Amino acid sequence: GGVRGAPRHAAAEEAPAVPAQLPVLPGGLLPRGHEEVQDHAAVRGQQVQEVLEFPVKAGWKKGTKLTFEGKGHEIDAGLPGDVVLVLDEKPHPTFKREGNDLVVQQRVPLKQALCGFATTLTHLDGRQLRVEVKEVVSDGFVKVVKGEGMPISKTNGAQKGDLKLRFRVDFPRELTDDQKAELKRIL
Repeated sequence: GGVRGAPRHAAAEEAPAVPAQLPVLPGGLLPRGHEEVQDHAAVRGQQVQEVLEFPVKAGWKKGTKLTFEGKGHEIDAGLPGDVVLVLDEKPHPTFKREGNDLVVQQRVPLKQALCGFATTLTHLDGRQLRVEVKEVVSDGFVKVVKGEGMPISKTNGAQKGDLKLRFRVDFPRELTDDQKAELKRIL
């Protein structure tokens, strides 16, 4: 099904399709509410160029397929095939997507890991998000911030996954005898 020439979010059809990769920007987001791709297809033996526009839903994942029916190269009996776009994800320097969750790796000095701290990070939407960590942080500890992950496309963005901060604890390279004695006394 689907309107001829309109994008359809579905699995690839049996008919020959024109594959294309569409990169998804930071953490799975596209920079605009729509995207365009250029399609070069042969129609009735002539090369035709067309710009295909389609809406972008927040939270679409890598591997999401968009099918433009009848917009591909001619197949048997002069019938046009489909153009199938497959979303791909570009790596982001800060965030990694895991399903609907966003994961951030952070290093924390031992003093802060033991005593607590606050960290501020710039979210994908540009907001400054302050996260307080009051727990004692061990290497690999994960702090979960509910509802700050990727929009869930099936809810039209009304619900979001979680933000997960994974910590690596930086230990001092050396301690003086006095520091060791003080730590033994305290701990």
